[in-house]
Amino acid sequence: MTKLLKKAFNIQEEELLVFSVFFFFYFLIGVQFSIGLTVSEALFLSEVGPGFLPYMYIFNALMIIFISTFYSSLTEKLSIPAMFKTVLVFFIVLVFGIKLLIFADFRAYAMPIAFPLLHTLFVMFTNMLPNNFRALYGQYLDVLQSKRLVPIILTGGATAALSAAWPFRCSSPSWGASRICSMYGSAPSSSASGWCNTLNGG
Repeated sequence: MTKLLKKAFNIQEEELLVFSVFFFFYFLIGVQFSIGLTVSEALFLSEVGPGFLPYMYIFNALMIIFISTFYSSLTEKLSIPAMFKTVLVFFIVLVFGIKLLIFADFRAYAMPIAFPLLHTLFVMFTNMLPNNFRALYGQYLDVLQSKRLVPIILTGGATAALSAAWPFRCSSPSWGASRICSMYGSAPSSSASGWCNTLNGG
């Protein structure tokens, strides 16, 4: 199998570990993209309603500006792998914080605030994590390796979307919002953190 992969994708022996790690990185990111889009949009529209969407777009834009400013201040203090782990931890903590809000049915002006926050979290995630990913693989792949391997690595995201869509479609009707939120934030992010440790020797 290893020989077939190396021959089919022109992967050198010394590149195989790095290629495998980054492919599975992006596969896991793709799982979260696929589930996150479905979860955040469906729960927002069903629990809050489409009339609030224009305000969410404005709020999301302001949050991205704020988070990007905060993120830029950290880049001088943390290494790229440390930034990647920090973003993952930040994401996981926020997802489980939102889960608690769903469980407690916390409301403001009769509106459940967990679902707008989950919508904003997904927008933040789709902006922050791919940028971290590009910065991270730039540390391990030179320009020629990137041109040859990155297009293959990025297919992991498309593979993930296909892999996650059908099981999620079959299972989600019987799940509550809190359980779906837990699935969105748990295994893929935790596994990606483990792959990050693999690259950096623990």
